[in-house]
Amino acid sequence: MSMTEEPMVETPAATALTPEEKSARDQREREDHELIKQFEREIDATKRRDQSAFKRMKEDMDFAFKYGSGAQWPGQTEHDSRYSANIVQRHIQTRVAALYAKNPTVVAKRRQRREHIVWDGDIESLVAAHARVQEAAVAQEDPHELVDQIEIIQDFNQGFEAKKQSKAIGETLEILFSYQMDEQQPNFKRAMKQFVRRTQTCGLAWLRLGYQRQMGRRRADQSYIDDCTAQLQRVERLQSELLDKEGEDAKDLETKASELRNTLENLQSKPETILREGLTFNFPKTPRILVDKRCTDLLTLTGAGWIAEEIPYTPEQVLEVYGVNVRESYSPSDDPSSENDGEVKSDETKTEKECLVYHYYHKANSLEYIFCKGFKKFLKKPEAPVVKVERFFPFYPLAFNAVEHDEERYPPSDVRLLRPIQIEYNRLKEALRQHRIASRPVYVTPAGAFEESDIKDSNQPSLSNYEDHEVIVLNGLKEGQSIDTLLQPVQKVNIDPNLYETAGTIADMERVVGTQEANLGGTSGATATESSIAESGRLSSLASNVDDLDDLLAAVARDGGAVLLSEMDAVTVAEIVGPGAVWPELSREQIVKEVYLKIEAGSSGRPNRAQEIANFERAAPFLVQIPGITPDWIGRTAVRIIDDKIDLAEAISEGLPSIVAMNQAAQPSTGDNQTDPAQQGSEGSQNQPEAAETRPGAQPAFPQSDR
Repeated sequence: MSMTEEPMVETPAATALTPEEKSARDQREREDHELIKQFEREIDATKRRDQSAFKRMKEDMDFAFKYGSGAQWPGQTEHDSRYSANIVQRHIQTRVAALYAKNPTVVAKRRQRREHIVWDGDIESLVAAHARVQEAAVAQEDPHELVDQIEIIQDFNQGFEAKKQSKAIGETLEILFSYQMDEQQPNFKRAMKQFVRRTQTCGLAWLRLGYQRQMGRRRADQSYIDDCTAQLQRVERLQSELLDKEGEDAKDLETKASELRNTLENLQSKPETILREGLTFNFPKTPRILVDKRCTDLLTLTGAGWIAEEIPYTPEQVLEVYGVNVRESYSPSDDPSSENDGEVKSDETKTEKECLVYHYYHKANSLEYIFCKGFKKFLKKPEAPVVKVERFFPFYPLAFNAVEHDEERYPPSDVRLLRPIQIEYNRLKEALRQHRIASRPVYVTPAGAFEESDIKDSNQPSLSNYEDHEVIVLNGLKEGQSIDTLLQPVQKVNIDPNLYETAGTIADMERVVGTQEANLGGTSGATATESSIAESGRLSSLASNVDDLDDLLAAVARDGGAVLLSEMDAVTVAEIVGPGAVWPELSREQIVKEVYLKIEAGSSGRPNRAQEIANFERAAPFLVQIPGITPDWIGRTAVRIIDDKIDLAEAISEGLPSIVAMNQAAQPSTGDNQTDPAQQGSEGSQNQPEAAETRPGAQPAFPQSDR
């Protein structure tokens, strides 16, 4: 719970309630209880509706990761010896690495607006207005005759300042939001990888946007309070030991204790300061988010009137977080996956059953209700959520296999799609394994042809126990008799590779989830053309998933930026961003209409730097010929593509010529008009042959240049 949410602690009334006040209080409690029971009925109805989907998610999680190799055989145990090659787990790890390789790039965008009223947007009319005003100033003409030109210039300046202000606010917002991602605990990148992994495993995952404001005393004050408390405890202990004495020592200790007590009370009376505030990114488990059963599309939350987040707590945790004692009346959780499995242990290890706390977001009322299942009162007074977003619900779903179905709201996961392929692959490999075991050499002999010690004897060499090049003495073999007449090998069925081939099964993976054999490891006979075609199909499927992830991150960035604009003050922003931070004084609604955050497309995935360099190499010769293109922009773009960690601003000095120009200017004079380039006109320095340049190498999808 954020520190902005104050627990509703029940305190005894200072004065006795009148009968009318007591009756009103009882009536309010009955109404709250009826409202809580209504919410509980709606939640239970949603659980029943989605019970099969939640059960399917648990099965998929077990299939992918249980026992390390996945629970992929009926009745499988932890040490099951049946063959299991967990292709599903490899597919998930490969897909997560491709989808989320780094935190996304946040970009502030200014909405398209018409800032100018008088100026028509034509540069020529603006230049003409400036020229006319300058001519009038030189000729000392009456300013009243230049009203139209002055209005054009003023209108342009006002619009330009507005755009400049919006740009500065956007840059501040970019830095601030990136800081929020970097400061997220646990690590935002690690949490997002787990978020994508959960989407692959469960079919759908949730991100909840929050805001926290941690209050407390400054670290120096808190340490001084701790020191004063320790000293006071020591002085009071010594004072109690000398209580029976009337000497000066006891009086001195009493004086010292009084001073420490006054100092401690003064420090504790100081107001708390904000230690940390900002956005929080939470990733609740999918079955813990319950959506109104009337919702027809989980990705857009169409038709959802409420969303509830279910949090299992112990009564002690409820008392600690919300300040309400629910121990006497709550409904214990019957969820077998809870931390203590709902068991009541005895003796010293006795623990209480968990209770279920719900954060219930009601869209029509625009309120957040917090209650414990079975408890008659709200744990916290209903109020508007701390995070205020346009869509009201601060929940953002992600799914990669969304489908349309009248009864099933939750889409299938990659694990569910790969399940039959994985089972068939394991079955083929296990059958081949069993065939190999059954094909081991075995020999037969007539009954009584050999003594028992000839066939098996642990103390001396025998037919089934011997070393390499061992000489075996057989009692049942007569002199001159051939061993072949008594011992014959059993002819078994040869292994037909066609019966156990898995190429077709693996090929189905590319058709189902877009992963080909080359992505999982080496190929078995696939040509380069086949692998290239399959990779093109995989990239197309991956691009669709990247779009889904970008849409989610863009929605989070847009709403998160709006929350920062409404909750953070300029002083805190300046501490984070720097003294040059620009923060709006307008209302949130006004500034959001001008500036918003978005995510640069594909910036969270693994970059194809070679492709970007190839594109820039082809575009650079045309860019340097376009009028108005600044060399600084070309340099920054080139450096960003090569390595975005390099700061070109550190290398640029205004007014400094290029290194080539400085080298030419630094060439010493030879004193001979025939050999001194400086004495050969403006083109003299360029007349000498230039060193041959190295041609750029071949880039992906581009042949090597011949020029």
